[in-house]
Amino acid sequence: MTLLREGRAVADEFERLAADDPRLTGDAPLTGALLVPAEAYAAAAARAATGARIGAWGRAEGAEAEALAAASQAGAAAIVIDFPAYNDGRFFSLAK
Repeated sequence: MTLLREGRAVADEFERLAADDPRLTGDAPLTGALLVPAEAYAAAAARAATGARIGAWGRAEGAEAEALAAASQAGAAAIVIDFPAYNDGRFFSLAK
């Protein structure tokens, strides 16, 4: 996946976790650079080990859009918006 930082493409160092990944339900601190489902961001961020980078991913629709916005405001290391179609401009507005 291409990541943009300050208008430039950068290497993707994040590992995307699925909603059913056991690391999201365990008690161990989360380490590394992880993208978690938007709805799981707050709980994952609370379990982040020192130096961990936790981001959120999801679709820009309904509750997921609200969860992405909340993660962004909470200081998520990255926000990934899944675009179902490139001809739907609503998602570009949300990304901005």
